[in-house]
Amino acid sequence: MKKLVYTALGLLLLLLTNLHALPFTTDFETGDLRGWSQMGTAFVHQPTFGDNVAVRKGNDRSNHQGRYWIGTYEKYQGKAGEKPGSVQGDGPTGRLLSKPFTLSSNRLSFLVGGGKGFKTRVELAVYDSIENAYVPVLQASGSNMERMRRVVWNVTPYRGKRVRLQIVDESSGPWGHINADDFRFYNEATAAPSATLPPAVDLTHLSPATPKTIVPDLRKLPLSRAEAELDKRGLERGRIYPVETDGTPAIVLRQKPIGGTETAPGSSVDLWVSAKATLKVSIEPASVSVEEGQKARFQANANRGDIRFEWIGPGGSKGFGRSFEVDTAHLLPGSYEVSLLASDGQVRRKATARLKVTVKPEPAVVVPDLVGESLETAKERLKAVGLRPGKVTKRPSDRKAGTVLSQHPAAGLWLKPSERVDLVVAEPSPPPAVTTFEVRLKASDTVVRGGGGAVRFTAATSPPVEGVQYRFHFGDGSPPSGWSLRNSAGHRYRKSGRFEAYVEAVIAGSRPVVSEGVVVTVEGAPTAGAGPEEGSGGSLPLWIAVALGTVAAGAAGVYLVRRFAPKPRGTRVTFHLERGKVESHIESHSDLVQRSLSVACIKDRGRQQVEAEGEIVMSEREES
Repeated sequence: MKKLVYTALGLLLLLLTNLHALPFTTDFETGDLRGWSQMGTAFVHQPTFGDNVAVRKGNDRSNHQGRYWIGTYEKYQGKAGEKPGSVQGDGPTGRLLSKPFTLSSNRLSFLVGGGKGFKTRVELAVYDSIENAYVPVLQASGSNMERMRRVVWNVTPYRGKRVRLQIVDESSGPWGHINADDFRFYNEATAAPSATLPPAVDLTHLSPATPKTIVPDLRKLPLSRAEAELDKRGLERGRIYPVETDGTPAIVLRQKPIGGTETAPGSSVDLWVSAKATLKVSIEPASVSVEEGQKARFQANANRGDIRFEWIGPGGSKGFGRSFEVDTAHLLPGSYEVSLLASDGQVRRKATARLKVTVKPEPAVVVPDLVGESLETAKERLKAVGLRPGKVTKRPSDRKAGTVLSQHPAAGLWLKPSERVDLVVAEPSPPPAVTTFEVRLKASDTVVRGGGGAVRFTAATSPPVEGVQYRFHFGDGSPPSGWSLRNSAGHRYRKSGRFEAYVEAVIAGSRPVVSEGVVVTVEGAPTAGAGPEEGSGGSLPLWIAVALGTVAAGAAGVYLVRRFAPKPRGTRVTFHLERGKVESHIESHSDLVQRSLSVACIKDRGRQQVEAEGEIVMSEREES
């Protein structure tokens, strides 16, 4: 009896020694998750303080050890302002991972409760150097009860390896939470076990009076062979849970208790066995064609709910959920595959759809006629049809400033949207260059005596300028000369006196420039008809001109009478001299016709107003 007591005390001491050597809290009595790391949101409000289950359910208990424990349904940590009995429900999911450590014990005992599904579990994970990851080797779940029960694992095969504990809550459905507490590592004594053990640890299997058997690992075995293995160990087959998979039917996928667990002979082992999958998924539409730049939308269809959908599209694009959208803005024209992977946690199904991206036709825009429009209106019209104004060039024009004079491309042509149309617009013509010059006037004579009076005036600009027109003013009251490119003019003065002559000079676009006056003195007025006239090369007396005109008129009259009038009744001859021109006019009258003839004698280009008029009547009587 004493030997058994010493064995139990040694076992308890070893347990406490291992407990303090671990890099994380195993019973959460620190009130926090010291040494644990959490993923997701399920463990945000953990650990739970006190029996929160009893507070909210009354007749139920959590069966936790100490003050704190893990319960992902709960939301009460005993902090100020928190209300006992508060819960977060089954919605949140996540994982709680302990720091890795080297396993030095051959037994692990802990409390577990909550949901019995595979998605809520406690795991022992061993580091796999090949996978470079921690791989679960032992798993335990609740039994859809809040009350936790104690589980003992034989971890001898993993002793000396790097391991870690994992508390998993991956379910949001009913009983989608996990309860866990009081993890204890110890070495099972080789001596006869004591009948008295610490009350917190279920070590009744140490009693020699209770035979134990090891549950075999039945995973991957056909159901018939698994049943045979259970029968060999004296164990019963428990419930069979069919799991739809794409693999071979009737293969054991999971078991409870897991392989390696010690249990009493005759205990039952529940099995999860593969069954023919009935999950069916499809994509709608199965094929779609869109122009490049457009978006294509796909919808997943499944014959069951609670399915996780994962999409894989062109270019490595991914998505989750029942719908998936592919943006073709960065895809070249061609055919692509869209894949859908559907899973219920056990069965995976794949469906595909075809996506065809076609070349987007080039849109075309008709160039509007912009000539005659203002620049602002032209820009607005281009914008309205999807074009842009290009280079705007200004050109001098008498049109209103900003008016479009021409365009390129021309109106009526087709362009792609956003292409440019160059415009030429009017701008005011620059003012003509002003040429500054002076004009001087010179007279051939400034003093005229006796019967002369003819003076030639000459103008000159300083500096010399091309294209100058001149107008001469003679100062004696006579009309000025007309505007002319000639820079000289002659004038005959008809009366005595002092006359101031001047000249105007002008070029295109400028105001006339006036010269200083030149005074001409005329002494002794000339007689009418005498003296040289402007532009003449010599002198011709007026009486000679009259005589010549008379002779010419007479000769013409005789000719007319003889030629056209058998019975002439008379011929009239009229002549006059005007502005240096002698003109004769003859009229012939007869019983049949009237004829006329004009004869002119041009003397010079003077501006004198001299007139002479006479009349000669010639008649011839017919002899009887």
